[in-house]
Amino acid sequence: MSNELTIIELVDKALDNETLSRTEVERLFAIEAYSRESYYLQWAAHQVAFAASRGTGLLYAQVGLDANPCPGNCDFCSFAAAATEGAWDESRTLSLDDILRYSRAFSQNGAHLISLMTTANYDFDRFCEVAQAVRETVHPKVSLMANIGDFGSTEAAALKDAGIDIVYHAVRVGEGVITSLPVEKRYETIEAVRAAGLRLMSGVEPIYAEQDSAAVIDRMIEVAGWDLVCSGLGSLRTVRGTRMQDFHPLSRPRYTVLSALFRLLAGTRIPYGSENTCWCDGGTNPRNNHMFPGDETIATSMAALKRSLEDNEWRIPSLDEDQRDSR
Repeated sequence: MSNELTIIELVDKALDNETLSRTEVERLFAIEAYSRESYYLQWAAHQVAFAASRGTGLLYAQVGLDANPCPGNCDFCSFAAAATEGAWDESRTLSLDDILRYSRAFSQNGAHLISLMTTANYDFDRFCEVAQAVRETVHPKVSLMANIGDFGSTEAAALKDAGIDIVYHAVRVGEGVITSLPVEKRYETIEAVRAAGLRLMSGVEPIYAEQDSAAVIDRMIEVAGWDLVCSGLGSLRTVRGTRMQDFHPLSRPRYTVLSALFRLLAGTRIPYGSENTCWCDGGTNPRNNHMFPGDETIATSMAALKRSLEDNEWRIPSLDEDQRDSR
């Protein structure tokens, strides 16, 4: 008789905070989307997420600062310098007035975090000036996050001085192959973030149907063990004109299974993820659907996202509430 644990027993093992072996993770990774075991995995993931965040959900916003040819050359990104004509509309750099208007509107409508995103060659000193101006404009308890190119310890300290609390940085699945960015530099930036006392947000990205499963599992196990503010899986969004335009995103059921597995692996180390956060965008973004909304549109969108979280029984804390890990 085999001593191998059943899928249900593997999920229970993770719920008991026992480390799963690589082989056990592989078995959970292979769960069929509409199987009985899949729904047990999803239930367990929800239990972990609820405990990790104390039942709270957060509203996140992102302001894209520019749309210019990026030397990072990510195969999935419309801003890649190597992307063909038509991948994105036009070069653009937002004015400080526009950045502050979007940031102010997001803050006034309940955003717990505002991400400032740029292409990899955005001027660093200019970014710090922008961040400081945003910091002075929004609610003092709104977290500011930088989503920018690679940098070192000097720049990390400057980001902190400018009012940045969190940095988003990821080592992509296939980094250095589907991007022009050295893997070592990505890790060096993450270490600079940690050494400066900044918080880190990261993800497992991009995830798509043609991907090597082993590489995805490796990155899921790695990232799930990090001390992060928020994390999850970033599913590929194909954009015409990019080198990955003919690849296929995961189906929604398959994405749900892998997201649940990642949450189970992360345990309560990572309080927030795709299950209890919602995002609203303004400015530029590499999915080629740039958004330049007015204040009323932002208010309507943020209210809808808040309702969505509340409809799923996540409690939305106020900015003045003493909330775990929202900063």
